[in-house]
Amino acid sequence: MNNRRQFLAGAAASLALPLSNAAPRSLAPKPPAEHWVPGGVGGIVRARYAYTSTNDLEDYGTIKIPLPGVVFAVPLTVTEFDESGGSRFSLTDDGTITISQTGLYQLTMNLDWPGQEGVDVDLRKILLFRATVGTAPPKRTLNGVTPVPSNHPYHAILASDVPASDAPRYARSTVTWKPGTLPVGGYASIEVALAGPSYAVVPGDTVEVGMGALTDASLGSANAGLLLSARVVGKNIVRVVIENRYNTVPVTVPSGKLNVLAHSTVVSTGNSSDAWTTTTSAVRLLEAGEKLFPCVRVGTPGDYIQVDNMSYVQITAFA
Repeated sequence: MNNRRQFLAGAAASLALPLSNAAPRSLAPKPPAEHWVPGGVGGIVRARYAYTSTNDLEDYGTIKIPLPGVVFAVPLTVTEFDESGGSRFSLTDDGTITISQTGLYQLTMNLDWPGQEGVDVDLRKILLFRATVGTAPPKRTLNGVTPVPSNHPYHAILASDVPASDAPRYARSTVTWKPGTLPVGGYASIEVALAGPSYAVVPGDTVEVGMGALTDASLGSANAGLLLSARVVGKNIVRVVIENRYNTVPVTVPSGKLNVLAHSTVVSTGNSSDAWTTTTSAVRLLEAGEKLFPCVRVGTPGDYIQVDNMSYVQITAFA
């Protein structure tokens, strides 16, 4: 089972906002939704940096994460605005934010994750690392992301785990069944086709079964000696078996409703809605010459980031 948790790390608070009813995206990025003023307000200045698409999936730009379980640095390539005019921070060619002046700073990282129909989405992680003065950041890979080794020398400014969303998908059916008289040690069986399953049930998937006729009122103490079981025996086919396993006399089982419920365990077909993940750090003292860069780690092969005006890193400098 996936580890589903969301935590506070590096004094960072995280929030996932579902966007199942979000408006369709366009390949042309929208201008920043944030108001900004050259020179800032009240001695506080901010900047926002974003990404460039490396893949086009569906109708918007994306950055594909090559492998699950690996931390990748994602280069920042776009300055959306900089109220400091480069005096406090700047975007450099290595895809990082370089601090120009020692002071107090706060960082916010936001990513727009996709919803993928028919795909289990395992745990996602977002991070913002700091490379101290004299420590080189990961070498930027042209038009791609860069793996960060597990023994890296960087410090996490903020981090957030995003819960997995791989709830099983269900298929079910209800039929009327009359097993009849079962001799001692005997059994009866029926094959049930699942009605309109939302995915293909295959052998190895999990199945549950219940029968309304198996009551003490109709069977008495013999009910305890019956065993009802089910398994998936073919694509969308479940075989249900009732056995007179423990009784010492024949038992007649009356007609009743048989309910069969199967769900995915072999074929992963979960779903995830689009979601923004926002993480903000505490106010940190950063030194001139230090570099900041965003990273991600995913648990699902083929996962990716959506590149739009809700995928960015924003930095605030205090007077």
